[in-house]
Amino acid sequence: MLNVFQGCSGLKKVIVKDIAAWCGIKFNGYYSNPLYYARHIYSDEDTEITLIIPNSVTSIGDYAFSGCSGLTSVTIPNSVTSIGECAFVGCHGLTSVTIPNSVTSIGDGAFGNCSGLTSITIPNSVTSIGDGAFGNCSGLTSVTIPNSVTSIGNSAFNRCSGLTSVTIPNSVTSLGEGAFYGCKGLTSITIPNSVTSIGYNAFDEVDIPTVISLIENPFAITGKTSDSRTFTQNTFLNAALYVPKGAIEKYKATDGWKDFVFIEEGEGITNGIANIPANAVLIQSEGGSIKVQGVDEGTQVNVYSINGTQAKDWPKVSQGRD
Repeated sequence: MLNVFQGCSGLKKVIVKDIAAWCGIKFNGYYSNPLYYARHIYSDEDTEITLIIPNSVTSIGDYAFSGCSGLTSVTIPNSVTSIGECAFVGCHGLTSVTIPNSVTSIGDGAFGNCSGLTSITIPNSVTSIGDGAFGNCSGLTSVTIPNSVTSIGNSAFNRCSGLTSVTIPNSVTSLGEGAFYGCKGLTSITIPNSVTSIGYNAFDEVDIPTVISLIENPFAITGKTSDSRTFTQNTFLNAALYVPKGAIEKYKATDGWKDFVFIEEGEGITNGIANIPANAVLIQSEGGSIKVQGVDEGTQVNVYSINGTQAKDWPKVSQGRD
Protein backbone atom coordinates (compact mmCIF):
# COMPACT_ATOMS: atom_id res chain seq x y z
CA MET A 1 0.00 0.00 0.00
CA LEU A 2 1.42 3.35 -1.04
CA ASN A 3 1.41 6.43 1.20
CA VAL A 4 -2.21 7.13 0.34
CA PHE A 5 -2.87 9.02 3.59
CA GLN A 6 0.26 11.11 3.54
CA GLY A 7 -0.44 14.65 4.69
CA CYS A 8 -3.94 13.91 6.04
CA SER A 9 -3.22 15.81 9.24
CA GLY A 10 -6.89 16.60 9.82
CA LEU A 11 -7.85 12.99 10.57
CA LYS A 12 -9.21 12.63 14.12
CA LYS A 13 -10.32 9.02 14.29
CA VAL A 14 -10.10 5.75 12.42
CA ILE A 15 -13.01 3.31 12.72
CA VAL A 16 -11.97 -0.33 12.43
CA LYS A 17 -14.69 -2.98 12.38
CA ASP A 18 -12.43 -5.99 11.86
CA ILE A 19 -9.19 -5.98 13.90
CA ALA A 20 -8.06 -9.31 12.44
CA ALA A 21 -8.29 -7.95 8.91
CA TRP A 22 -6.52 -4.75 9.98
CA CYS A 23 -3.60 -6.78 11.36
CA GLY A 24 -3.20 -8.35 7.93
CA ILE A 25 -2.91 -5.08 5.98
CA LYS A 26 0.54 -4.59 4.48
CA PHE A 27 1.35 -0.96 5.33
CA ASN A 28 4.66 0.13 3.87
CA GLY A 29 5.40 2.95 6.30
CA TYR A 30 4.05 5.50 8.75
CA TYR A 31 2.34 7.64 6.13
CA SER A 32 0.40 4.77 4.59
CA ASN A 33 -1.40 4.18 7.90
CA PRO A 34 -4.14 6.71 8.78
CA LEU A 35 -3.52 6.05 12.49
CA TYR A 36 -0.31 8.01 12.13
CA TYR A 37 -2.47 11.12 11.79
CA ALA A 38 -5.63 10.21 13.71
CA ARG A 39 -3.76 8.78 16.75
CA HIS A 40 -6.99 7.05 17.89
CA ILE A 41 -8.76 3.87 16.83
CA TYR A 42 -12.53 3.37 17.22
CA SER A 43 -14.94 0.48 16.83
CA ASP A 44 -17.73 2.93 15.91
CA GLU A 45 -18.32 6.68 15.86
CA ASP A 46 -18.27 6.99 19.65
CA THR A 47 -16.26 4.09 21.09
CA GLU A 48 -12.50 4.23 21.31
CA ILE A 49 -11.30 0.67 21.70
CA THR A 50 -9.08 -1.16 24.14
CA LEU A 51 -7.13 -3.23 21.68
CA ILE A 52 -7.70 -6.97 21.89
CA ILE A 53 -6.14 -8.90 19.03
CA PRO A 54 -8.42 -11.83 18.05
CA ASN A 55 -7.00 -15.30 18.47
CA SER A 56 -7.43 -15.94 14.77
CA VAL A 57 -4.44 -13.63 14.13
CA THR A 58 -1.04 -15.28 13.68
CA SER A 59 1.01 -12.19 12.82
CA ILE A 60 0.66 -8.46 13.44
CA GLY A 61 1.63 -6.65 10.28
CA ASP A 62 4.28 -4.01 9.75
CA TYR A 63 3.17 -0.56 10.98
CA ALA A 64 -0.24 -2.00 11.91
CA PHE A 65 -0.82 0.38 14.84
CA SER A 66 2.06 2.80 14.38
CA GLY A 67 1.49 6.23 15.83
CA CYS A 68 -1.70 5.23 17.64
CA SER A 69 -0.84 7.17 20.80
CA GLY A 70 -4.39 6.80 22.11
CA LEU A 71 -3.81 3.11 22.82
CA THR A 72 -3.27 2.44 26.52
CA SER A 73 -3.22 -1.35 26.50
CA VAL A 74 -3.07 -4.21 24.05
CA THR A 75 -3.84 -7.89 24.49
CA ILE A 76 -1.94 -10.20 22.19
CA PRO A 77 -3.23 -13.80 22.04
CA ASN A 78 -1.03 -16.87 21.98
CA SER A 79 -1.97 -17.49 18.37
CA VAL A 80 0.43 -14.71 17.33
CA THR A 81 3.91 -15.89 16.32
CA SER A 82 5.41 -12.67 14.97
CA ILE A 83 5.12 -8.95 15.64
CA GLY A 84 5.95 -6.96 12.55
CA GLU A 85 8.29 -4.10 11.88
CA CYS A 86 7.22 -0.91 13.71
CA ALA A 87 3.89 -2.56 14.55
CA PHE A 88 3.38 -0.37 17.64
CA VAL A 89 5.99 2.31 17.10
CA GLY A 90 5.04 5.66 18.62
CA CYS A 91 2.20 4.29 20.77
CA HIS A 92 3.11 6.63 23.61
CA GLY A 93 0.01 5.76 25.64
CA LEU A 94 0.94 2.10 26.10
CA THR A 95 2.08 1.41 29.67
CA SER A 96 2.47 -2.35 29.57
CA VAL A 97 2.43 -5.15 27.04
CA THR A 98 2.35 -8.87 27.62
CA ILE A 99 3.93 -10.77 24.78
CA PRO A 100 2.68 -14.38 24.70
CA ASN A 101 5.06 -17.31 24.55
CA SER A 102 3.90 -18.14 21.06
CA VAL A 103 5.86 -15.19 19.64
CA THR A 104 9.23 -16.15 18.16
CA SER A 105 10.31 -12.83 16.62
CA ILE A 106 9.92 -9.17 17.52
CA GLY A 107 10.40 -7.03 14.43
CA ASP A 108 12.61 -4.01 13.95
CA GLY A 109 11.18 -1.00 15.78
CA ALA A 110 8.16 -3.00 16.93
CA PHE A 111 7.73 -1.01 20.15
CA GLY A 112 10.05 1.88 19.39
CA ASN A 113 9.22 5.26 20.90
CA CYS A 114 6.62 3.75 23.25
CA SER A 115 7.67 6.16 25.98
CA GLY A 116 4.86 5.10 28.34
CA LEU A 117 6.06 1.49 28.64
CA THR A 118 7.50 0.84 32.10
CA SER A 119 8.19 -2.88 31.92
CA ILE A 120 8.35 -5.61 29.37
CA THR A 121 8.69 -9.37 29.68
CA ILE A 122 9.98 -11.12 26.61
CA PRO A 123 8.83 -14.77 26.53
CA ASN A 124 11.25 -17.65 26.20
CA SER A 125 9.91 -18.43 22.75
CA VAL A 126 11.63 -15.35 21.28
CA THR A 127 15.00 -15.99 19.64
CA SER A 128 15.84 -12.52 18.32
CA ILE A 129 15.10 -8.94 19.29
CA GLY A 130 15.00 -6.75 16.20
CA ASP A 131 16.85 -3.52 15.50
CA GLY A 132 15.35 -0.69 17.54
CA ALA A 133 12.64 -3.01 18.86
CA PHE A 134 12.39 -1.05 22.11
CA GLY A 135 14.44 1.99 21.16
CA ASN A 136 13.58 5.28 22.86
CA CYS A 137 11.25 3.62 25.40
CA SER A 138 12.37 6.19 27.95
CA GLY A 139 9.90 5.04 30.61
CA LEU A 140 11.14 1.45 30.59
CA THR A 141 12.61 0.59 33.99
CA SER A 142 12.95 -3.16 33.70
CA VAL A 143 13.23 -5.73 30.98
CA THR A 144 13.43 -9.50 31.21
CA ILE A 145 15.40 -11.16 28.44
CA PRO A 146 14.98 -14.95 28.39
CA ASN A 147 17.70 -17.48 27.62
CA SER A 148 16.07 -18.32 24.30
CA VAL A 149 17.32 -15.05 22.78
CA THR A 150 20.50 -15.41 20.71
CA SER A 151 20.81 -11.92 19.25
CA ILE A 152 19.99 -8.40 20.39
CA GLY A 153 19.71 -6.11 17.38
CA ASN A 154 21.21 -2.74 16.60
CA SER A 155 19.78 -0.02 18.86
CA ALA A 156 17.40 -2.58 20.37
CA PHE A 157 17.21 -0.67 23.67
CA ASN A 158 18.74 2.57 22.43
CA ARG A 159 18.05 5.52 24.78
CA CYS A 160 15.95 3.54 27.26
CA SER A 161 17.08 6.04 29.88
CA GLY A 162 14.97 4.53 32.68
CA LEU A 163 16.74 1.15 32.68
CA THR A 164 19.00 0.72 35.73
CA SER A 165 20.34 -2.77 35.15
CA VAL A 166 20.24 -5.47 32.50
CA THR A 167 21.31 -9.08 32.71
CA ILE A 168 21.98 -10.54 29.32
CA PRO A 169 21.33 -14.32 29.30
CA ASN A 170 23.97 -16.88 28.46
CA SER A 171 22.23 -17.72 25.18
CA VAL A 172 23.05 -14.37 23.52
CA THR A 173 25.94 -14.48 21.06
CA SER A 174 25.77 -10.99 19.56
CA LEU A 175 25.01 -7.49 20.79
CA GLY A 176 24.20 -5.10 17.97
CA GLU A 177 25.57 -1.64 17.36
CA GLY A 178 24.20 0.84 19.88
CA ALA A 179 22.17 -1.92 21.56
CA PHE A 180 22.13 -0.04 24.89
CA TYR A 181 23.34 3.34 23.63
CA GLY A 182 22.23 6.23 25.82
CA CYS A 183 20.66 4.07 28.57
CA LYS A 184 21.78 6.66 31.09
CA GLY A 185 20.17 4.96 34.09
CA LEU A 186 22.33 1.84 33.85
CA THR A 187 24.44 1.28 36.96
CA SER A 188 25.70 -2.17 36.02
CA ILE A 189 25.85 -4.55 33.10
CA THR A 190 26.61 -8.27 32.97
CA ILE A 191 27.93 -9.72 29.72
CA PRO A 192 27.77 -13.54 29.48
CA ASN A 193 30.48 -15.85 28.22
CA SER A 194 28.29 -16.78 25.23
CA VAL A 195 28.77 -13.35 23.60
CA THR A 196 31.17 -13.46 20.66
CA SER A 197 30.60 -10.00 19.19
CA ILE A 198 29.71 -6.55 20.54
CA GLY A 199 28.79 -3.86 18.02
CA TYR A 200 30.05 -0.31 17.82
CA ASN A 201 28.75 2.07 20.51
CA ALA A 202 26.86 -0.76 22.23
CA PHE A 203 27.18 0.94 25.64
CA ASP A 204 28.19 4.44 24.56
CA GLU A 205 26.55 7.58 25.97
CA VAL A 206 26.06 5.94 29.38
CA ASP A 207 28.61 6.00 32.20
CA ILE A 208 28.36 2.58 33.86
CA PRO A 209 30.01 2.21 37.30
CA THR A 210 30.22 -1.61 37.23
CA VAL A 211 30.86 -3.86 34.24
CA ILE A 212 30.89 -7.61 34.80
CA SER A 213 32.25 -9.61 31.89
CA LEU A 214 31.96 -13.39 32.08
CA ILE A 215 33.81 -13.79 28.76
CA GLU A 216 36.68 -16.16 29.44
CA ASN A 217 38.52 -15.47 26.19
CA PRO A 218 37.97 -11.78 25.41
CA PHE A 219 37.80 -10.60 21.81
CA ALA A 220 38.65 -7.10 20.63
CA ILE A 221 36.14 -4.31 21.18
CA THR A 222 36.34 -0.68 20.08
CA GLY A 223 38.48 1.35 22.45
CA LYS A 224 38.05 4.67 24.20
CA THR A 225 39.69 6.90 21.57
CA SER A 226 37.37 5.89 18.73
CA ASP A 227 34.12 7.66 17.88
CA SER A 228 32.57 4.18 17.67
CA ARG A 229 33.86 3.17 21.12
CA THR A 230 31.99 0.34 22.84
CA PHE A 231 31.80 2.16 26.18
CA THR A 232 32.09 5.84 27.08
CA GLN A 233 35.47 7.25 27.96
CA ASN A 234 34.25 7.74 31.53
CA THR A 235 33.32 4.07 31.78
CA PHE A 236 36.75 3.04 30.51
CA LEU A 237 38.45 5.38 32.97
CA ASN A 238 36.26 5.01 36.06
CA ALA A 239 34.27 1.78 36.00
CA ALA A 240 35.22 -1.35 37.85
CA LEU A 241 35.56 -4.16 35.31
CA TYR A 242 35.22 -7.59 36.91
CA VAL A 243 36.45 -10.53 34.86
CA PRO A 244 36.67 -14.31 35.45
CA LYS A 245 39.43 -15.61 37.67
CA GLY A 246 42.53 -16.30 35.62
CA ALA A 247 41.48 -14.05 32.71
CA ILE A 248 42.80 -10.67 33.86
CA GLU A 249 46.00 -10.77 31.80
CA LYS A 250 44.01 -11.64 28.68
CA TYR A 251 41.83 -8.57 29.21
CA LYS A 252 44.86 -6.36 29.78
CA ALA A 253 46.28 -7.54 26.45
CA THR A 254 43.09 -7.30 24.36
CA ASP A 255 42.20 -4.20 22.33
CA GLY A 256 39.42 -2.17 23.89
CA TRP A 257 39.25 -4.13 27.14
CA LYS A 258 42.78 -3.04 28.00
CA ASP A 259 41.53 0.58 28.04
CA PHE A 260 39.75 -0.08 31.33
CA VAL A 261 41.84 1.42 34.12
CA PHE A 262 40.34 -0.72 36.89
CA ILE A 263 40.25 -4.44 36.06
CA GLU A 264 39.78 -7.01 38.81
CA GLU A 265 39.27 -10.73 38.92
CA GLY A 266 35.97 -11.51 40.59
CA GLU A 267 36.12 -14.50 42.86
CA GLY A 268 33.44 -17.00 41.84
CA ILE A 269 32.13 -15.21 38.76
CA THR A 270 29.65 -17.82 37.54
CA ASN A 271 26.19 -17.86 36.06
CA GLY A 272 26.11 -14.09 35.72
CA ILE A 273 26.93 -13.40 39.39
CA ALA A 274 30.13 -11.80 40.55
CA ASN A 275 31.08 -12.36 44.16
CA ILE A 276 32.79 -9.01 44.52
CA PRO A 277 34.84 -8.86 47.73
CA ALA A 278 32.97 -7.13 50.55
CA ASN A 279 35.96 -4.90 51.27
CA ALA A 280 36.34 -3.73 47.67
CA VAL A 281 36.99 0.01 47.31
CA LEU A 282 35.64 1.86 44.28
CA ILE A 283 37.15 5.22 43.33
CA GLN A 284 35.52 7.48 40.75
CA SER A 285 36.09 11.02 39.58
CA GLU A 286 33.02 13.23 39.37
CA GLY A 287 33.22 16.82 38.20
CA GLY A 288 36.61 17.62 39.71
CA SER A 289 36.00 15.60 42.86
CA ILE A 290 36.97 12.09 43.86
CA LYS A 291 34.25 9.80 45.19
CA VAL A 292 35.51 6.95 47.33
CA GLN A 293 33.11 4.11 48.10
CA GLY A 294 33.80 1.28 50.53
CA VAL A 295 35.69 3.16 53.27
CA ASP A 296 34.59 4.62 56.59
CA GLU A 297 34.14 8.35 57.08
CA GLY A 298 37.42 9.93 58.17
CA THR A 299 39.68 7.29 56.63
CA GLN A 300 42.90 8.78 55.26
CA VAL A 301 42.95 8.44 51.48
CA ASN A 302 46.08 9.17 49.48
CA VAL A 303 45.69 9.73 45.74
CA TYR A 304 48.45 8.93 43.28
CA SER A 305 48.80 9.43 39.56
CA ILE A 306 49.30 6.43 37.32
CA ASN A 307 53.09 6.98 37.41
CA GLY A 308 53.13 6.81 41.20
CA THR A 309 53.31 10.51 42.06
CA GLN A 310 51.15 11.53 45.01
CA ALA A 311 48.55 14.12 44.02
CA LYS A 312 48.58 17.40 45.94
CA ASP A 313 46.01 20.14 46.44
CA TRP A 314 43.19 18.02 45.04
CA PRO A 315 40.06 20.23 45.04
CA LYS A 316 37.88 17.88 47.09
CA VAL A 317 37.75 14.29 48.33
CA SER A 318 34.43 12.87 49.50
CA GLN A 319 34.40 9.69 51.52
CA GLY A 320 31.81 7.28 52.85
CA ARG A 321 30.68 3.70 52.88
CA ASP A 322 28.48 2.81 49.93
